[in-house]
Amino acid sequence: RRRAAAPALAGVLLLAAPSAYGVARMASVEAERAAAPTLRVGVLQPNVMIAEGTDPSTGSARLLRLQRATAALEAAGAELVAWPESAYPYPIGRDRTGDLGGPLAVRAHGVRGPAVFGAMTEAGGCARWNTVVAMEATGEFAMADKVALVPFGETVPLWHLLPPLRERYACPGL
Repeated sequence: RRRAAAPALAGVLLLAAPSAYGVARMASVEAERAAAPTLRVGVLQPNVMIAEGTDPSTGSARLLRLQRATAALEAAGAELVAWPESAYPYPIGRDRTGDLGGPLAVRAHGVRGPAVFGAMTEAGGCARWNTVVAMEATGEFAMADKVALVPFGETVPLWHLLPPLRERYACPGL
């Protein structure tokens, strides 16, 4: 009878052990969370229609809306403000390492930074990328590119292989 009960007891222990460990570990996780530094993040969603987002004549108005909303979030205590993908309305050169000056600057109209925002970056011709920019309060920034582009939205599948697609679309993507 004891021999028959041993596998059942082992099974119960195998099922109960992870739960018991989780319960015991939760106290230390909660303590680590309480001691961890916090960051107040403001997130913007400007709700730009596709036609407006692709119209270069609306760029300055869109940037001004983003700047004003960012300044308001910072005034309310946000320590970092995040803009959505492709929110910055002008292309940024791949060689840039800091905020653009003048009317194209992210840090204008009361924006202090830091900020994270989406932008299109380019190196001339068809060399364009969907990029996230992490900008410090000093205006310096680093960039990381989107790796997998959305077919038919950000890239034209088979563009390199089918001449009619190359005739219709000047570039294979973005």
